[in-house]
Amino acid sequence: MSKKDANSNSTLEEISIRALGVIDEAIVEFAPGLNVITGETGAGKTMVLTALSLLLGGKSDTQLIRQGSERLMVSGTFGVSDAQQKSLKSAIDEIGGEIEGSSLLFSRTLSKDGKSRANIGGASSTAAALAEIGTQLIAIHGQHASLSLSKAAKQRELLDSFGGDRVTKELELFRGHLATYKSLMVRIADLKRAMESRDKELSELQELAREFAKLRPEPNEIADLSATIARLSSIEDLRAAATGALQSLDHE
Repeated sequence: MSKKDANSNSTLEEISIRALGVIDEAIVEFAPGLNVITGETGAGKTMVLTALSLLLGGKSDTQLIRQGSERLMVSGTFGVSDAQQKSLKSAIDEIGGEIEGSSLLFSRTLSKDGKSRANIGGASSTAAALAEIGTQLIAIHGQHASLSLSKAAKQRELLDSFGGDRVTKELELFRGHLATYKSLMVRIADLKRAMESRDKELSELQELAREFAKLRPEPNEIADLSATIARLSSIEDLRAAATGALQSLDHE
């Protein structure tokens, strides 16, 4: 890979930890290149990885809070290349954060009541956003990481990454065309459903017209029918009135 491509990668510059597990307060600074963390069992090596997991949107657990503390706080500073700043700009702008110089700050706070707060570039965010943006900044390889290499999606990702900026630009262009294609397919499906609905409605109207034609209505027939119905609805009243009138006449 060329030097230009290598410089397009992000770097983890620093992690700040407070009240996490066995760690009361610590700042871990990372230099360019290979960094190795060593120490005795229980020294806090795992807590450094736990802090990094929290910064990348990992599941929070109040059991991680150091005994006697009300909350834990972790923050991490990532060095972001110019190429990555361009690719992350829309996501960062959407949450209202910003990249200061070439550094992007992540932070996560967890209190004893279970409330978790996330911050990206100085703006309040969510754990999901930490995970989404964080995966573009750092890759964590564990003892089972090699299993992911058997997946086609991971193979394509590594191949595209090896191609550098040129492949990245072509990939973005392809994704744009693919998004347009999918949008048009959805639009076509919507139009087809609308046409089917229109055809069904038209068929129902035609059937209604045929049934109406069978009735052969005469001019003013509806008004006459309405008057007849009104008279029939009052037939009992008319019968009672007639009976009363007849009885009155008989008595006279």
